[in-house]
Amino acid sequence: MKIGFKLLISLAVLCILVGGIGVAWSLQEFRLSEPEQIGLVPIEIEKTFEADKVKSMRLSAGTSNVVVTKSTGSDVKLRLTGSMAEANKDYARLDAKLSPDGELVVDARSNKTFHIGIDLTQILALIADGRVQWPTLEVSLPDKVYERLDLRADTGAVRMSGLQADTLLIKLGTGKVELSDFRGKDAVLQTDTGAIRGSNIEAELRAVSDTGSIQLDLPVLAGGVEANSDTGSIRIQVKEDAGFRLEATTDIGSLNTNLPGLSFEQKERRRWAATNGDGGPLIKLTNDIGSVAVNSLR
Repeated sequence: MKIGFKLLISLAVLCILVGGIGVAWSLQEFRLSEPEQIGLVPIEIEKTFEADKVKSMRLSAGTSNVVVTKSTGSDVKLRLTGSMAEANKDYARLDAKLSPDGELVVDARSNKTFHIGIDLTQILALIADGRVQWPTLEVSLPDKVYERLDLRADTGAVRMSGLQADTLLIKLGTGKVELSDFRGKDAVLQTDTGAIRGSNIEAELRAVSDTGSIQLDLPVLAGGVEANSDTGSIRIQVKEDAGFRLEATTDIGSLNTNLPGLSFEQKERRRWAATNGDGGPLIKLTNDIGSVAVNSLR
């Protein structure tokens, strides 16, 4: 019985080694090939809407990177690009509809809603260059104040810059959130697994990551700031002379600051309550596992 078990283990190890050699050889071949030669075909779908009719946008993306930028034109432009397995190319779609009340509803998909099975060609192609090559949805919005921008994706990064909206919501399942140069009343950035990076955001701000770090560079505090992470560091940078109140806690990790004017009402190993300058908006930082830092923006 023991001999048979050892033989079974040995055969399993041998199969793994042979399989590894085969995959390595395949990847080497794929690295030397063009996308068309490894079963991938390009996709490109575009939609355009008159910006003066668009008051808000609700966007849903399955597995895609999303890039939202300010445009100098007069139209809202949507563009889905990338490469995917030829057998699945018909599943790529970009649906967009403008409601009578001015809400632009966008649904971008690049895969089947539900399927069982593994497309080996697609998997090898995705990792051949050492990176995941999700399709990209590009959104160009003319410069104006939108009522609400709501962006959601299952898997993929979201990057937004240079826009204004009363309310902003970015919510991801897995992926990184990047927001810069935003003006508004309320902004919520949320990802289950992934980092959050924000800079020059003038709004009441809430950033939440279950697993991932949070870094916010805020030269202007236009409202309160709340950052929560279950696992991952939290880094906030503000001007030394900014007026704010601070509440910071971590269950496992350290609390750090280099602000010379921070006045503490409570300073324990893992819990701080303090005021900077003349006080002002509340910065509330909560971390389960990871360090928390509030430093000077240089």
